[in-house]
Amino acid sequence: MNREQIVKKINEILKNGVTQVSIAKEIGKSEATLSQYLKGVYSGDVESLEKSLIEYLKKKEPLKHTREFIKTKDATCILGICNSCQKLEQLGLVYGRSGFGKTTTLRKYVDSTDKVIYIVCNSFMNANDIIKRISIALGLKGLVGSKDERIAKIKEFFKYNKGYLLIFDEADKLLNKDTISKLDVIKTIYDEVDGDGVGVILAGEQHLKTKLGLYFEMVRNRGDLEWELKGLSRLEVETYLQGIKLTSKALEELVMRATNDNNGCFRTLNRTFKNVQRLFEDRNKNIEAEEIGLEDIKSACILMPK
Repeated sequence: MNREQIVKKINEILKNGVTQVSIAKEIGKSEATLSQYLKGVYSGDVESLEKSLIEYLKKKEPLKHTREFIKTKDATCILGICNSCQKLEQLGLVYGRSGFGKTTTLRKYVDSTDKVIYIVCNSFMNANDIIKRISIALGLKGLVGSKDERIAKIKEFFKYNKGYLLIFDEADKLLNKDTISKLDVIKTIYDEVDGDGVGVILAGEQHLKTKLGLYFEMVRNRGDLEWELKGLSRLEVETYLQGIKLTSKALEELVMRATNDNNGCFRTLNRTFKNVQRLFEDRNKNIEAEEIGLEDIKSACILMPK
């Protein structure tokens, strides 16, 4: 990537509301240095600066869809909420049926963005486990003292290291008899540093929002942004299948498997397609060149777990 291309891409990002100050901060340079480079008058180490800018641009490139991930409406909204919560230090809720692509999308955001801590929750976790997971992710290993003392050190970290996002996936698994103490850790970290550098995402199954209200009304009310997963549309299924030859009956079967109200979801579509792909490989056929028929899908589905 040459200087002209770099400047063009940076200017496009600036037009979308990102400031020179934030870009300079992310690449570890001063705003004056960035400004001089964009104007073509920078006389310092241009090679080093351009290397930093290219790395920055790679991280900001739009996520491309693959058969493992497509920019559905659900994915777009989840990514948007994560971005807003991180930038504006807000609390967001993401909830919906299993298999709709929530975790895949959250992981995409984690992989493409700096300063994101992703924690997968489970029903065995207690308040101390949550504190430990956060501290290890931040590099604050070996924290000692009471819960309050350790949380204070985490809050101090966020105070001086702004721009972080905490994502708690499968947060509904924290909602049991010990819910208050576990959510209290998250709430305390978020509240005390509100406006000082940390956003929070709570993601989980459909009952997440309802249970938050039952167990911890205050946390539910703090949800600045939320999204309930909608599932795939027909157009999104067709986007997933782009470049694949299918008979009309095969297409309708895959659309039904992906969108039906009972158990249709992205996970089912993805698993079905992968099994068709495996079936074609066993037959020494190229799935990109051969036409998929209804019988191929039925045969492949025998391989799927019930």
